Amino acid sequence: MKYWIDLAKQNKYLLAIFVFGCMLRFIQLDSLPAGLNQDEASAGYDAYALLTEGVDRNGYAFPVHLVAWGSGQNALYSYLALPFIAVLDLSVFSFRLPAAILGALSILAAYWIVLRFRSEMGALLAAFLVAISPWHLMMSRWALEANIFPTIVLRPWRFCLLVMG
Repeated sequence: MKYWIDLAKQNKYLLAIFVFGCMLRFIQLDSLPAGLNQDEASAGYDAYALLTEGVDRNGYAFPVHLVAWGSGQNALYSYLALPFIAVLDLSVFSFRLPAAILGALSILAAYWIVLRFRSEMGALLAAFLVAISPWHLMMSRWALEANIFPTIVLRPWRFCLLVMG
């Protein structure tokens, strides 16, 4: 715990940007954007069915691809939402929460990746731009598997940069 407190003291600007970015992503998460996109509703119901029945709405156990609207969608987001639905019950907020968390984490990932190649000021600017970017805000508030892709890609990049020195 002391490590995190010391880290926050050393990086007050990053902490402020991160908190601001979290506020933009989490405040009124259940109502902005209004309603549910049909893909969100479909994946949310499949997540709920997997949680309560152990199968998706078509009766498939542990699917990798969910059948929806005649084609389908990846099941990754539905699996990521399972613990949130289990703890918070099925709601728009609980289903969108994984996207918002991953979106917030990508602010930090952008900072650390840019810091590897640029100055502290450049990394803070990158984190701030990700925090306020309308594209990234919408991506963080809409529960679709495609929207978590940038964060999933940024995390291994950060790891590779750490390994490379």
